[in-house]
Amino acid sequence: DLAKEAGGFMPALFQPDASPGESEAALRGLGFMDAGAAAKNLARLLGAPEARLTEKTRRLLRRLAPLLLKAAASAPDPDMALTHMERFISSASARPSYCSLIAENPSVADELARLFGSSVFLSRILIERPEGIELLLSREPSEPYRASFLADLDTACEYEDAMDRLRRLKNEEVFRIGVDDVLGNLTPREVSVRMTVLAEACLGAACRMAANELARAYGTPGKGAAFAVIGLGKLGGRELSYGSDLDIVFLYSGDGESESTTGPKEISNHEFFVKLGQRVISILTLRTKEGFVFNVDVRLRPSGSAGPLVVSRSALLGYYGRETAVWERLAFVRARAVAGDVEFADKVLGELSDIIYSKTLSAYDIKEVLRIRGRMEAEIAKEDLTGYNVKTGAGGLVDIEFLTHALQLKHGRAKKLRTPCTLKALKRLSGEGIIAPGDLVFLRKAYGFLRLVEARLRVVNDRAEGRLVRGSGEVAALARSIGYSGEDAAGSFLADYAAYAKKVRALYIEYLGRAQDEFTSKRI
Repeated sequence: DLAKEAGGFMPALFQPDASPGESEAALRGLGFMDAGAAAKNLARLLGAPEARLTEKTRRLLRRLAPLLLKAAASAPDPDMALTHMERFISSASARPSYCSLIAENPSVADELARLFGSSVFLSRILIERPEGIELLLSREPSEPYRASFLADLDTACEYEDAMDRLRRLKNEEVFRIGVDDVLGNLTPREVSVRMTVLAEACLGAACRMAANELARAYGTPGKGAAFAVIGLGKLGGRELSYGSDLDIVFLYSGDGESESTTGPKEISNHEFFVKLGQRVISILTLRTKEGFVFNVDVRLRPSGSAGPLVVSRSALLGYYGRETAVWERLAFVRARAVAGDVEFADKVLGELSDIIYSKTLSAYDIKEVLRIRGRMEAEIAKEDLTGYNVKTGAGGLVDIEFLTHALQLKHGRAKKLRTPCTLKALKRLSGEGIIAPGDLVFLRKAYGFLRLVEARLRVVNDRAEGRLVRGSGEVAALARSIGYSGEDAAGSFLADYAAYAKKVRALYIEYLGRAQDEFTSKRI
């Protein structure tokens, strides 16, 4: 059946008397650029003598090899597909059971090859955890995440067991999202939403785990106390991508002490919530044998790293009621309650929003926005003649985000402009006549293009820093994954990227410059 499935694919390659030259010539004819490396990978797939295999496994691999080679040859990058295929099959835990799984489900070979020939990021996950192949057989919808996460974690007997389960659940879901992305089943926006929902579920699970653990030692917070997690940045805007950090602020209310009925030490609510925040960070960031959940950044809280880890409602509102830097107000334009007592956080954010948007965006503030953005470009993007940075480079994602959220601050007394989502904010700014209709169309298209490039950089090349290097094979693979084709797919892609970036930067300067001029003319 497998031979029939492979359609008698290149039988000469699988003859024991085939010479290396004949094998390599046949592989070049199938589209493999490095025929020598492909021949070695094929030999290992056939159960090379040096491999420690049972005879049963060797027979199975010889039956599978034509099917796997055929699938790899039709992948977006045949060489990469065959290399990853061989590494997967060579995984000690993969050979007996997972080879049989492929043999019983031949169509899985095509999906494996497409994944292995499209994504270094997903290939690495699957090679390290071969059990993920089972997700290719049953990619059932996993939402709502919160219920499934909490139900699974509640069955964990030990804290350490729950930590590992949370990591496995998160890794499985990222893999599932990535596979659907690579196979074309999700739009970039859908990827962002699913990643954001996943992050919220992990935060919720971490809050519950931390609270349960602390309750054993200190009881529970006093009556009327509340705790919530506020998401900022891409988390707040529901715009997370693969590898995104979580920008968060811990918020609480309620004075007094924890109430214990089991006899342990009682502490103040503030102390309890500081310990709770510390424990949540540890649950998410600590590396175990299963990896970590998410990296967390809490530096956007009031007073930054010098301020308390958790902030009370009164302290948060009081801090922003005083004079604050424009970057601090910009950060909270994208604030959203994401875990814990969401109802409590929503009320506080409503009050905070009125404070933030009541302050006029001055000419000095706009100058500061331009200065901070320029510093990011110089110190983080570090663009030169060798390439671009899709996130922080000139005309990159941050240009659109700074432009959008600065205009929201300037005109935000109109409550309809107050939204943490960049695309929604752009549309509403255009609806108020602040952004021209034609510019709205372009900025939305450019933002979608740049977000797609950002996501594909991670999925295809396993790069989180957003850098595009001219003339590299990675850019060519990235271009093909986005939909470019032909001999100069990379050149066409980079030309389009440069055109988008040039116009984004021009609009960024135009609209912020106009806002600065309007303020100056009003003062005159």
